[in-house]
Amino acid sequence: MKKWIVRKANNLKLADSGLEPIAVSVLAANGIESIDAAKQFFGGETLSDPFLITDMEAAVTAINEMVFDYGERVCVYGDYDCDGVCAAVLLYTFLLSNGADVIHKINSREQGFGLNADVIKELHDDDVKLIITVDNGIAAIEEAKLIKSLGMSLIITDHHEPGETLPEALAVVNPHRADNTSPFRDYCGCGVALMLAAALMGDMEAALEQFSDISALATVADMVSLTGENRTIVNHGLHYFEHTENPGLKALIEVSRIKPPITSQHFGFALGPRINAAGRIGHADLAFDLLICEDPEKARALAEELNDLNVRRKAVETEVLEKVKNILSKNPQCLYRKILVLSIPNANHGVIGLAAGRIAERTGKPVFLMTDDENETLRGSARSFPGYSVADALTKASDCLTKFGGHALAGGFSLKNDNFGKFAETLEKFTEECNFNASEGSAVQAIKILSPEELTFENGRALTALEPFGQGFTKPLFILRGAIISALRYEQNYVKTALNYGNERLSLNIFKIPPEKFTFNIGDKVDILTYFGIRYWNDKEYLSFDAEDIRLSGISQTKIINGISAYEKLKCGDYPESAVLARVKPSREDFALIYRQLQGFSDRKTIPVKTLIERNQAAINSFKLLLILDIFEEAGLCKNNYFEGSVTLIKNPPKAKLEETKTSKLIENLLNKG
Repeated sequence: MKKWIVRKANNLKLADSGLEPIAVSVLAANGIESIDAAKQFFGGETLSDPFLITDMEAAVTAINEMVFDYGERVCVYGDYDCDGVCAAVLLYTFLLSNGADVIHKINSREQGFGLNADVIKELHDDDVKLIITVDNGIAAIEEAKLIKSLGMSLIITDHHEPGETLPEALAVVNPHRADNTSPFRDYCGCGVALMLAAALMGDMEAALEQFSDISALATVADMVSLTGENRTIVNHGLHYFEHTENPGLKALIEVSRIKPPITSQHFGFALGPRINAAGRIGHADLAFDLLICEDPEKARALAEELNDLNVRRKAVETEVLEKVKNILSKNPQCLYRKILVLSIPNANHGVIGLAAGRIAERTGKPVFLMTDDENETLRGSARSFPGYSVADALTKASDCLTKFGGHALAGGFSLKNDNFGKFAETLEKFTEECNFNASEGSAVQAIKILSPEELTFENGRALTALEPFGQGFTKPLFILRGAIISALRYEQNYVKTALNYGNERLSLNIFKIPPEKFTFNIGDKVDILTYFGIRYWNDKEYLSFDAEDIRLSGISQTKIINGISAYEKLKCGDYPESAVLARVKPSREDFALIYRQLQGFSDRKTIPVKTLIERNQAAINSFKLLLILDIFEEAGLCKNNYFEGSVTLIKNPPKAKLEETKTSKLIENLLNKG
């Protein structure tokens, strides 16, 4: 169960801002508590002077001299994700349109992230005199030395955190440099490339008109903070995206089946993943070729190919998740630890990070997932939550690793096979030391509890006007407490519900729970965590509600979460006091009640554990209920899948001897010792 938290906020200083109270609540809940802070958050109509970024002037001078004055060959060197591809397209397109002798290079995933020594030598043989990196290069200390030794020049544009030493280059344009003087620092790689293009053009407005569409896409897809100047980029990009002249973007919109109006959600969940699929499953050059394509017919073919790759990416990701499930079914003890450290064989490196994110979301725990690589090494990705820093964890385990990097919520790493045990042990120890609370880290935050009277078109418009939503300013969620389900309709991939909420009748979509796992009934009184805004259909406004989570009204999430936590501690050998065990020891009446309920779901292949916990909280707490399910499985009555959070009842089971099961005996032994 995910913990719902209502954010604490101070609305007083924004009370006279002229904004609707519900918009003020959203801003204040995100720490924007004054008019000055609101102005800084929303940014302005244009961007700051690009020459305020350290080394921008040196970069512009070198490019003008080498590329435009002397006609030297230049290579734009990008990364293979959406941000890197978009940044490479932006700078390549600008240089080419201004007569430069320009080529591009994007590594394959096998060649790794950033400048590659073998590729550098190939570029030297191809008579390249200047390399300009986009979205990479800040850590390329040795590669920069190689470039210089070959008589070539280097300009770095990047947005990743610099180390203590910068690579030797004509210019290192990175807003995160300690000596940077620009007022805004949080651009993505493509955002930095946009600022370089604007500096070369000498016209910010022209740069935004020409490149903000692709820059907006990269900004959202790379999950940088949507504050300040990034909001300006995205807002401009959304405006131009509707009327883009780029045949590749037009084709990508068509194959993604996106209908106007285009929003930042389309960037993050439809267009960005398709561009990323090229680098994950194929080669990022496919996405690059699409975005520079000028032939609509060819663009359509490339977009279709990219769409097919994205379908394959989803299938490969599913395969990886199935491998994880198989490992956990053989070693379910892993699920009860505070973190998951897993190695799976023969998995596609391109989707390991995505799979780690899925597992973290499903379990509510930090995940370090890896697979075998060449030369007896493991290569992995980590995903986490606020309160548990992946970067700090990897640093703590650095003596086990051959390579690592990342930030608080995500990272990548490599290690020798022989170091897996030590790596896992170090991470477990780090987790204990940092006292990470999984229920707090993975909690879902709501702005406030909405009354029926607040569900108005005026409030919906006020919330929609706060877009774009993304990293640093997520889609605001609200709680509807005590709604009554009045109708249900099961679609292919989601559930559509009608609710009575006070005197209001609402239509609400539930995408997070597939129909086969939805167990609520007409007449149930529920609490719902949902987004609230406006959608448009055939030029008409509708109130829009997309549920993030749903639960029965009246439950105590604190008691449920504490019970689950106590159960997991017991499974890891951290046994509770005898008084606690005595309270959670199941009686025959408890067993009979839960088994009857399981039989009542006979029309379903699986039964969600969450449903059983919620429907029995008053009589049987979550700790006791999970013990009952363990005992049932050990007695051959059911099969539990705690990774999926489901139970499957076994037909025609053997005669159960519940008191003879492993868990029943453990409880008795502990009580006798107590």
